[in-house]
Amino acid sequence: MKNNNISNITCDAFTGIECKDGVSIVSGPVKSINTNKFENIITTQSPVIISIDKSGANSTVNSNIIRNISISGSTSPGFSAILLGSLNQPALTVSQNKIQLISRNARITGIENRSLNANISNNTISDITASAVITGISSSGSTILNIFKNKICGFLGTGTGGGGTGISVTGGTQTNIYNNLIGNLKAPNSNSSMSLNGLSVTGGTSVNLFNNTVHLNASSTGASFGANILLVVTSINFTMRNNIFVNLSTPGPTGRNVVYFRSDASLSNYQSESNNNLFFSGTPSANNLMFFDFTNSDQTMAAYKSRVAPGDSNSITENPSFLSLIDSSANFLHINAAVPTSIESGGKNVTSPVVITDDIDNEIRQGNAGYTGTGTSPDIGADEFNSGSSKNLNLTMLIQGFYDSGTNSMVRDTVRIYLRNSSSPYAIVDSAKAYLSSTGAGIFSFQNALNGVNYYLHLKHRNSIETWSKTAQTFTGNSMSYDFTTANTQAFGNNMIQVDTSPVRYGIYSGDVNHDGNIDLTDVTLVFNSASSFFSGYLNTDLTGDNNVDLTDLTMTFNNSAGFVSLVKPGGYYKTVRQFQISNYRLQILLVNENDHLIFAVCNS
Repeated sequence: MKNNNISNITCDAFTGIECKDGVSIVSGPVKSINTNKFENIITTQSPVIISIDKSGANSTVNSNIIRNISISGSTSPGFSAILLGSLNQPALTVSQNKIQLISRNARITGIENRSLNANISNNTISDITASAVITGISSSGSTILNIFKNKICGFLGTGTGGGGTGISVTGGTQTNIYNNLIGNLKAPNSNSSMSLNGLSVTGGTSVNLFNNTVHLNASSTGASFGANILLVVTSINFTMRNNIFVNLSTPGPTGRNVVYFRSDASLSNYQSESNNNLFFSGTPSANNLMFFDFTNSDQTMAAYKSRVAPGDSNSITENPSFLSLIDSSANFLHINAAVPTSIESGGKNVTSPVVITDDIDNEIRQGNAGYTGTGTSPDIGADEFNSGSSKNLNLTMLIQGFYDSGTNSMVRDTVRIYLRNSSSPYAIVDSAKAYLSSTGAGIFSFQNALNGVNYYLHLKHRNSIETWSKTAQTFTGNSMSYDFTTANTQAFGNNMIQVDTSPVRYGIYSGDVNHDGNIDLTDVTLVFNSASSFFSGYLNTDLTGDNNVDLTDLTMTFNNSAGFVSLVKPGGYYKTVRQFQISNYRLQILLVNENDHLIFAVCNS
């Protein structure tokens, strides 16, 4: 089941994809529920969006969009945007799904897992509002479960008993949780001492936490309000290494703000391999705690390390400098590498029970093949970086098809920037990517750039013409700012199109779907085929960013193809700039170099 668009529906009850055909856990068909879209759905009963059970080995639930779902009326049963049943054969893959902007007056879970074996990775679960508990990912019974590289953020529990949990494990044999980002969980009216939990481990045999970054900074009007980074039941064999746990929440008068909360004083199942973690809970006090177990309260890292020795002997405490605490940012909970920190090279490579070779952004960790940084050990947390060497580019740019001149805003998307030498052959020095804001702004962090050195800025977007800066630019004091939108002269060869008249704004051309440096018949054909098949989702052929390929995308590609739009850069790449009528002749200039010198022309009568 692929490429379905089920959107703009108002109803009492709703079922999207419920796929339970098959006999049992040992006999079921391989299922692929991929690249479907469920958006703008209003219903009064708890809906079924995606539910899969009795699937064959290696089934997938990938790249689906579940967004803007409003549920009113009944408060039961619980709602899970993606439900993985208990009779799926191993190993089920759930990846690259976006679950966003969901509201309900009862419990919400983003992904609920009951399968024996599953890999849940690279999902975004954000902007969820409910009057009861919100859970990003929950699991109750896997034999082997890997939860990794997920971004879970922006939860708002509105009720007095409401709250949020990033990842919850209530059962299973072995659960590995690594390289996840969790933050911006809020419960402003809650009166519970356990209103918020970044990670909750209350069941199962063995649970391992590696290289996660969890940040809480919440408050409530409730007197008993409390927030915990980590909640663990002591009967579980529990290991944690290389995690960043920061809790800056403000507890109520009788509440507690805790980094590590255990259900009792027993430490026999807290494995001695636990180490190289970062804890921070603000100013130490009786209700600002590193550790709590109903019997003991440790306000400082020294007291905690003494209690759990020999575990956590190399663990540290500091308040990290993050590039962004805004959950929609590509730099959310990424470390500001320009600020020296003990997080750099403060970790230890993980080789068992899982092998971790990279970070949440797929950047290679120190000690593994392909690493190009300067670290001596892997970094703590979900983000691998080079401390003290980062150069930040504050860039503003617009994408033709993604920009709406009526609202003066742009559909957000990811862009990669290459820094290139200022002289031939213009070699790549470094690259970085960021998720642009609706105004086209993004912060790009480079590890290999130097202050005072000239670099061309080379923009690359999934379906746009690659565009270079007009001239080479330099970093000063580890920072650079550049705005492509103010004039087409900001681009090399003036190679941009005006996308707005009030205010006057320019954007990069959309339509180079196959990235060959030209918008031509090949691109038109690709978009036409996608539109004819009613494709939807995050596709290169979607030029407007609305997750649908249709006539609007086709028209834009055709128009830019008719204008012979192509890549323009230093060193002999050319473009078509104009065509006009002279008496009975039509003169079409085909090739003009970067100095606007005519290279070749054709004259037709």
